[in-house]
Amino acid sequence: MTRINELAYSDIIARNVPALAEAAKSMGSWQIRNRGTIGGNLCNASPAADLVPPLLVFDASLKAVSLDGERVMPIEEFFRGPGVTALKRDELLLEVRIPIRPGVSSCFMKLGRRKAFTLSVVSAACSVRVEGGAIKDAKLALGAVAPTPIRVREVERKLKGIGVDDEKSISEAIEEVKSHVRPITYIRATAEYRREMSYVLAKRAVMEAIRRSRG
Repeated sequence: MTRINELAYSDIIARNVPALAEAAKSMGSWQIRNRGTIGGNLCNASPAADLVPPLLVFDASLKAVSLDGERVMPIEEFFRGPGVTALKRDELLLEVRIPIRPGVSSCFMKLGRRKAFTLSVVSAACSVRVEGGAIKDAKLALGAVAPTPIRVREVERKLKGIGVDDEKSISEAIEEVKSHVRPITYIRATAEYRREMSYVLAKRAVMEAIRRSRG
């Protein structure tokens, strides 16, 4: 039941999970964010749910509860398809757990048809850990480009070890994104446009996360 505006303006979230705060600020209007909740955004299970990519790159987990007890699942197992979750008929989503990862920089970016009050055409979240001038660890997630929000693990593996100033190699690694997305054509954009922009937004998110890692 945590309101989206609570996420957007929480000092704790801004300090530890900045990508989540950015995603929250990008959603709807002030009035909507005062009514909407993180649980509602997740349980609605929209492929374009803006809070999901940041939670994916921080390896969040979800606790569900029923009269029979509790269970905890990785967030990647929660989404089964558009509007479909892993919750059983008698379960409620009780908690969202986000591990604190010191030394990690993160970023969320969103493309819509307007600058505000808009659903995502494509969204991307990235977290990186930089050591010795190279990418030690990277996590990348995309929204609105498949039946559910997705982690792009093949790209993550390719990014590891690349020097942070080697933009050519970073770009080549992120190019792999295009083969993992499954966008559809609908009223807001064509599949072809969204496939291309998945690469563009992913690269921007990665480069910004790297920039932030430098302080």
